[in-house]
Amino acid sequence: MKKDEVIELLKEQIKELRDDNNRLLDQIDDLIKEVSSLKEALLQKGESLGKQQRLTKGIAKLVSNTSEQQQPPQPALPEEERQKREA
Repeated sequence: MKKDEVIELLKEQIKELRDDNNRLLDQIDDLIKEVSSLKEALLQKGESLGKQQRLTKGIAKLVSNTSEQQQPPQPALPEEERQKREA
């Protein structure tokens, strides 16, 4: 191999390696964007889950608190029975 052939071969290798490097850098950028997007989605899901848990806890408190529970209305007593109870 002559000196010029070696130089050309090395130049070609350098070009291929630079192309590979640029392709990998683009892939890294895409992956960073995807990870950021997934992180944001996960944070939003966590906020939503926290809100849901707080609501569930509040509803459970209301259900368990007897002073908050409403009683169904009592049916009206006939006039005769009401007078008996008052007497």
